[in-house]
Amino acid sequence: KKFDFKKYGKTDLSFVYNLQSGSPYSYVYIGDINRDGSPNNDLVYVPSSFADANLTDIKDAGGNVLISAAQQWSNLNEYIQNDKYLRTRIGNYAERNAARTPWNQQLDMKITHTIAVSKNGKSIQFSLDVFNLSNLISKNWGKQYFVPNLLNANYQLLTLTSISNSTKPNLNFNKPLTTPWQVDQLTSRMQGQLTVRLNF
Repeated sequence: KKFDFKKYGKTDLSFVYNLQSGSPYSYVYIGDINRDGSPNNDLVYVPSSFADANLTDIKDAGGNVLISAAQQWSNLNEYIQNDKYLRTRIGNYAERNAARTPWNQQLDMKITHTIAVSKNGKSIQFSLDVFNLSNLISKNWGKQYFVPNLLNANYQLLTLTSISNSTKPNLNFNKPLTTPWQVDQLTSRMQGQLTVRLNF
């Protein structure tokens, strides 16, 4: 939008709204479950039952059970059912980069005011850029999400403890306290930039 204030100059006001689908990530094991020499990149199998999960008790150094296999299954099953991607893969392996963070959206604003200082085209220009104006409107808007593992966007869900009879993996599930993604605290905040420019 352009505003002409005659001898007081001209103002340009513009907005850019960006809506982007979430970043992809993969659910993997902690450990080299397929023994290919590359740990922490093997896609998890999403179990359909306690027997299918191959969970073992989590014990302390003295052999005392801290979290039983049954409790782990209860936690894991709840986690699967509450995850919109994992619950579609029950009885199957998770797919590479098929899960996604929430959508990212951001509204930016730019105000430019130009004042002529001579008749031969010289002018002075003041610009204000507001990045992520949406966050200024509401603290719950404009959040930018990312998966902390920047190397290959893997989220470690199950821990391989051992392999029995050369084929059966024994696993642990420690209930995550957070989501697979995090909020980028810098880019999720409103930021401003003021510029003064002389045109000649």
